[in-house]
Amino acid sequence: MENRKVYVGYDPEAKEKKPEKGEIVGSKRRAVDHWAEIDLEDLAELIGNQGHSMVPGHLVGGLKAENCTGMQLFALDFDHGITFKEIESRCDQVQIPIAFAYHTFSSTHQNEKFRVVFAHDVLIEDVYIIKIVIAMLYRIFPECDSSCKNLDRIYLGGKELICCNSEARISLVQVYSVFYERLNNNENLRRAIRNFCNKYHILLIDGSAAMGDGRLVDVIMSKIDGMKDSVIYHIIEESIFPSFFVIENRILHQTYTCEEKKKLRKVNIEEKNTC
Repeated sequence: MENRKVYVGYDPEAKEKKPEKGEIVGSKRRAVDHWAEIDLEDLAELIGNQGHSMVPGHLVGGLKAENCTGMQLFALDFDHGITFKEIESRCDQVQIPIAFAYHTFSSTHQNEKFRVVFAHDVLIEDVYIIKIVIAMLYRIFPECDSSCKNLDRIYLGGKELICCNSEARISLVQVYSVFYERLNNNENLRRAIRNFCNKYHILLIDGSAAMGDGRLVDVIMSKIDGMKDSVIYHIIEESIFPSFFVIENRILHQTYTCEEKKKLRKVNIEEKNTC
């Protein structure tokens, strides 16, 4: 893979220990101001070994989640009950490659605490899809800290880089496939899919989520007739992997079936929806 660079905001000032609460805001501001494309291996060294902080979300016009306009890196924190080797093994099994991982400042031999970072192959500028991706990753890795989903989050640097693969990139289609397998282990798959779709306003067609491999769009389209502003079609086409789509249902928690054909409006990712 030729492009080893990723988009991220990072604090140019390093820390030798976990910063105090009052210092974090300043670190976040500096990271947001230093949004750039950087070689992933260089980033891993800065964050994992040298203690620099990073903000994966591209925040424009402010430091809050609603200012997020894009994201390429997805980070998960693991603080209790599982080792990095176990997470690494799972990632290898499901073929979701880790870009880099590092021990956080509070990690000890007795209680290993670490952060795992995944890199999509292109910057995703559709915030709706970003939220869906984060939700799927949290279902695939339920052991991670569930309080770290906010799009404006700053991730503090660490004291030891565990691993780095500068060419590792995730495919959203692959993430969806693994996510679906996790749901399939649920004793009530249809209920699990319905609950997930209701929570994130994803269109349901005959009990299936209208999302996944973009090459299936024609199949989905054959079940939906006409045009309707309440349904929005999101797609990531720039990826070197198969394109990824989600059809968002703007009508709160309403399910569509083949007998109840609804209309669809196509939205170009260039519109850059906000949080």
